[in-house]
Amino acid sequence: MAPIAPPHSTLFPCHSMGPLRASSISLLCFLAVKVMRACPASPASRFPHQPRANKDGSTLCGRRYVSAHQSKFPFKLVYSTPQRYFDAVEGTPFSGYSGDFFPASFSDHYVRSGFFTSRPASKASDRALWAREHAASALGVIAGRDVDAELEEAIAATDAAVGVHQHHDAMSGTDLAAVAENYVEMMDNASVKLSRAAASTAAKIAQLSAPNTAEMCIEANISVCPATARLARGQNVTLVLFNPLGRSRTEVISIPVPIGGVEVIGTGGTVVKSEVHTATSSDPDRGYRFTLWLQVAHLASLETRTLTLKSQPNRRPIEMVFVQSTDSVTLEAPGGAVATVDGASGELLAVNGTRTHATLNFYTPVVADKSSTGWHNANPCSSAYAFRPQHFGTQRYGPGPSRGTTVGISKGTLVQQVHVVIDPAAGIESTTRVLAGDPSVHVIVKAGPLDVSNGFGQEAILKLETLIESGGRWLTDTNGMQMMMRQRRYNTSDDLVLEPEAMNYYPATTAAALPSTNVSAMGLSLVFGASHGVASLTDGVLEVMLHRRLVDNGCRVDEGYEMDDHHVVVRPIRIQAVPTTDLAAAYRFDAIRAQYVCTFINNPSTHARSVS
Repeated sequence: MAPIAPPHSTLFPCHSMGPLRASSISLLCFLAVKVMRACPASPASRFPHQPRANKDGSTLCGRRYVSAHQSKFPFKLVYSTPQRYFDAVEGTPFSGYSGDFFPASFSDHYVRSGFFTSRPASKASDRALWAREHAASALGVIAGRDVDAELEEAIAATDAAVGVHQHHDAMSGTDLAAVAENYVEMMDNASVKLSRAAASTAAKIAQLSAPNTAEMCIEANISVCPATARLARGQNVTLVLFNPLGRSRTEVISIPVPIGGVEVIGTGGTVVKSEVHTATSSDPDRGYRFTLWLQVAHLASLETRTLTLKSQPNRRPIEMVFVQSTDSVTLEAPGGAVATVDGASGELLAVNGTRTHATLNFYTPVVADKSSTGWHNANPCSSAYAFRPQHFGTQRYGPGPSRGTTVGISKGTLVQQVHVVIDPAAGIESTTRVLAGDPSVHVIVKAGPLDVSNGFGQEAILKLETLIESGGRWLTDTNGMQMMMRQRRYNTSDDLVLEPEAMNYYPATTAAALPSTNVSAMGLSLVFGASHGVASLTDGVLEVMLHRRLVDNGCRVDEGYEMDDHHVVVRPIRIQAVPTTDLAAAYRFDAIRAQYVCTFINNPSTHARSVS
């Protein structure tokens, strides 16, 4: 008889025992039940057949018990391994495998690497809500016995909403459109409830009067913050900062405001360093016209700090100046990164003097006929799961420098930035920004609704071209836990790669990096606010997929799932150019900032605001 693993406290999964004969499967299941019923239950255990320990630490059942009672059990129990299992079931050794399980190819032209990016708005919402829940939980701990039942209920509701969304079809973006909208609605409802409860709790910890009127600006990503509207009426706004992380932070944070003259007052009447810039949104009818930037210095772990925002009519905002120039523009904030930007196109050219040319491009997906109803079809279409571009390369977004793209520039002491509307038809805009004391260059891309007038759709990417000798290698993280080295694949006699773009895209949950083969040379570190697909199809080049929208012509390779994603997404990416030996420190530290800081910086509160 084949050796089997000890049953512990559950029945054997008879349906997954492999190609054993039916009679053998039935016998194994029966014997497993018999062994478990022979095990006296532990009085304190909630498992009815959990083994009870003897004085010597051994158990009354399991492997030792069966070995000691061969007359009762005419078989041998051993601690099994995959090798033992396959030897027993098939009688032949199974072949070994090393390397990546991603990307998964189900046929020559069907590669499941599109879902690394599909439905990016849902992916970002999940990350943002999870981070906000983390901060709310920390507030609950500080409040202790004084914590409101409302906060506990809100945390539980948020935990449930995030948990449901992390079901594989939801988090991967491969669910039906109506289902995806339902998931987003669930998370939005939880977000509103959590934000209200967390704001009230933070206001109580800060000992503010009327804490129940506190709120968070959960629409700050579209430059809306109703609580700061009172500044336009000459009224003050109380601001509570909270750091939920386990270390002190110094940050430059932003808050949407309706007026250009705002002053920030700290403890004891001291003036906090701040400045107001014209908002970078291209839609004057949506959101506030201005953004307040202020420097938060040495905010200790789990500290709450109260500030006051005051209307100051005599203070002038830093207006965005629009230019059409062939000269490059240098962005440099004190103690922060240095970015070189093309004055004609608004494209990033260099980070700290290292060539890093950032362009926005798109792939055109394959749209097969309606007869392509399965991945095994010879001509499958691009889909929620699958990435299958047409093989004529990428196309650049926008009119290009030759047609005079208008570039907006604003420079202060805390913030310097360049904003450009690249392609209005596809909703493509880009902001390159540096902040005082921040070692990263921030590239924020707005995309959507993507243009599908070509009859196929678009799959938008950010391409970063450098002079790094990467040797066909790049790094992406695995769920934020560790970085994995990826190796470019080619079509060879030993490795069939008929979809070179799709077969070289890998998931990056939090970070990616482009190392040099010379460890003393410069490398590139990228950190994301949400998950993306990342590839390096040419040495020295990284590309990040930002958004996908596919024309629905009835092609059904993913059980009928369509990918006509019309949402607008904003994708913040932090870029550092550092020596290859320092890459790990760069993306690990910045990854923590992206997980907890970006979310709350982009979703600030007025009475209660989380900064991590």
